[in-house]
Amino acid sequence: MFKKIQDLLLQNVTVRPMELAGRGSRFAEEPYADVSCAVNDLYQKISGWIDQEDYCIMGFSMGGILTFELCRKIGQMGRKLPSGVFFLGVEPPHIKSGTEYHKLDDREFRQAMISIGGIPEEVSQCEELFDLYLPALRADFQLCETYCFTGQIIKFDFNFYLINGLNDSISRCVLDQWAWYCNKCQLDFVPGVHFFINTNTSETCRCINKGLKEILNC
Repeated sequence: MFKKIQDLLLQNVTVRPMELAGRGSRFAEEPYADVSCAVNDLYQKISGWIDQEDYCIMGFSMGGILTFELCRKIGQMGRKLPSGVFFLGVEPPHIKSGTEYHKLDDREFRQAMISIGGIPEEVSQCEELFDLYLPALRADFQLCETYCFTGQIIKFDFNFYLINGLNDSISRCVLDQWAWYCNKCQLDFVPGVHFFINTNTSETCRCINKGLKEILNC
């Protein structure tokens, strides 16, 4: 997915995927217990270069929560903040999740994940393969569903670029509340439901590029 995104973005933009515990080369690591653990890990991974480069951060779904909290962490540590942030398919942090998928038993959880989409077909059709992904996937939902925004609402000096599925369950009035946290919000809709980044990658990247051109003044 990130290779495809890289190929569709502006030529002078480099994508740096952030691999989370329990995935890819870190598959053997324990998934995060909560958002703060994930954010501390991500902060350590970018800490060595953020003061020397202009950069943006992008987060999709759960990654949007981590992106928001990572920005707060960067600011609290007095480090160089991003030039802009892209939130894809994400409700603002003060909106509490209304689901509790992480509490379902394995069979019910598997059925729920397949029903909401986003699970690769080769995984959803193979129970053994799904079982390998289950701990990290369940941890993702536990992280999102137990997340609670704390602290005062602060306005970041950079802009937020919101991209959402046209038929996603997140309403326009909810998305508009992201404006509480920044100077300016730009909202684009892409045909599709929640996993529009998978089903409509080219249109998603077109929206990202529009925001990047604004940031880069090009």
